Amino acid sequence: MKNKIISLAAALMMSVCCLVSCGGSSESQTDVSRSESSASTETTTLSHNSSEPVTSSQSESETTTVTTTSETSSTPQRSTTSDETTSETASAPEKATTVKTTSPTQKLPAQTTTTAKAHTQSTAATKKPAPAEPALAYAKAAVLYCADDDSYLYSRNLNSKISIASTTKLLTASLALKYLSPNKIITVGSEVWFTKPDSTVAGLRVGQKLTTEQLLYGLLLPSGNDAAYTVAVNVARAANPGQTLSDSRAVSTFVAMMNAFAAQLHMTSSHFANPEGWDDAMHYSTLSDMIKLTRYALSQPVISKIVSTHYKSVKLASGGYLSWTNTNSLIDPNSPYYLSAANGVKTGTTANAGYCLIASVKYGAKTYYCAAMGCRTTYDRYRLVRSLVQKYLNRSGSAAA
Repeated sequence: MKNKIISLAAALMMSVCCLVSCGGSSESQTDVSRSESSASTETTTLSHNSSEPVTSSQSESETTTVTTTSETSSTPQRSTTSDETTSETASAPEKATTVKTTSPTQKLPAQTTTTAKAHTQSTAATKKPAPAEPALAYAKAAVLYCADDDSYLYSRNLNSKISIASTTKLLTASLALKYLSPNKIITVGSEVWFTKPDSTVAGLRVGQKLTTEQLLYGLLLPSGNDAAYTVAVNVARAANPGQTLSDSRAVSTFVAMMNAFAAQLHMTSSHFANPEGWDDAMHYSTLSDMIKLTRYALSQPVISKIVSTHYKSVKLASGGYLSWTNTNSLIDPNSPYYLSAANGVKTGTTANAGYCLIASVKYGAKTYYCAAMGCRTTYDRYRLVRSLVQKYLNRSGSAAA
């Protein structure tokens, strides 16, 4: 009996153990089933998203969703729904932006914009200096003088002694009209042989006959040295009618008359040695004195008319013609130096004097004399005169080039 009870108890214990074992297996199967169900749900969700058309923004959103789920999901059994995917997708860019904004090595966009604006404002506030005026061309002496106001607008070495070259001929012409009428017939003589080699000439020949005015065209337009000597001997002889003057004596008499007339014009710092302006130690003036001479010369209507003429052809009383072109390019419409406001007066060039120019320009109701003496090139004398006119008289830029 005792043995039966023991056997029955053992059988009961085995039954209990078997029941416990079966219950754990069922729970394990249930968990596995739940896990498979969760995986199936996630697969279904992803499969559904991938079936839609993919744009660049969708591609970036889906990638972010998978990455976010992987990084933040700690429960594999959790089922991901459509709403959760949207929420996580929306939060992903914010997280990325937050990381970029708080990066210690990257400047905030707002700071960068502020710095750029500050730099722009600083640059705008800084005024650029006005460009420097171009340097005036070199000259030993230069001047801009208003004849109507008797005032100097500009001067350089106004009272310095200078060689004056053929600007001398303004005095020669002025003296001629004091003793010879414009219509007086002049006969060219042997005095033309005083003309030095390499001189500028009017092309006069012994025996030719022309008027005083025609002779002055030959003196002032081509700057004829031969004409200067013909003027000299005829003026000297006209001033001394009771004397028989040789060519040489007549020339020296004329030079003395030049110096006397210069003194009358108050040219106190000048001395003349010949009628044409050839280089000589005793032949000099100052720009201050030459302005006085120019003022007087242009007060003579014949001289004023001649120096404003670009080209002249004359018929000689003895027959034939002579034609001359003015050496002053300011009044040549075809010259690059042409200046519409210019109306004279005289050029000059020698080794000692350099390139010289005395010009007359008319602006409004006023006349101005502008001179450049002792320039290195013919270009410099014209450029300097034009620069002074532009700077002081033509600020509005209305004059012709």
